[in-house]
Amino acid sequence: MLIKKRKGAVLILGVFAAIWMFIVIGILLFDGGIIIAAKMDLYNLADAAASAAVKIGYDEENFMKTGKKQINHQKATDAANKIIELNLRKKWQFKAPVLKFDDTKNSVTVQLTTTVPTFFMKLFGVPEINLKGEAMEGLMQKQ
Repeated sequence: MLIKKRKGAVLILGVFAAIWMFIVIGILLFDGGIIIAAKMDLYNLADAAASAAVKIGYDEENFMKTGKKQINHQKATDAANKIIELNLRKKWQFKAPVLKFDDTKNSVTVQLTTTVPTFFMKLFGVPEINLKGEAMEGLMQKQ
C-alpha cells in the first residue's frame, strides 16, 4: 500500500526539475543574446572603421608622384575615429580603438574592446563579459 501512495512523488520532482532547467536555460539565453548582439556590433563597427580608414586615408598625392599606393596614417586614424564616434551605441562602453598600420601590405587593422554587463549571470558570479573585435582592410597594388 505504501508503494502506491508514493508513485506520483517522482513525477512531481521531475516536473519541478524540468521547470528549473527551463528557467536556467532561459536566463543563459537572455544574457547570451545580449553578448552576441554586442559582439556583432563590435565586429561591424571595427569593419566599418577599417574600411573608412583605408578609403579616406589613401594618399592619392603620393600615388601620383611615386606610383605606389600608401595610406596616410593621420587621415586614416581620423576617419576611423569619426566612423566609430558616429556609429557608437551608447549602451556598450567601448574602449579607445587601436589602429595598427602595415605599410608593407598597405593595410589597417582596427581593434575594439568593450565590456558588456550581464543581468542574470551575476547570480553565478559573472558580472560582466569582456569582448574584443578586430577587422583588417587593405589596398591592393597593381602588378
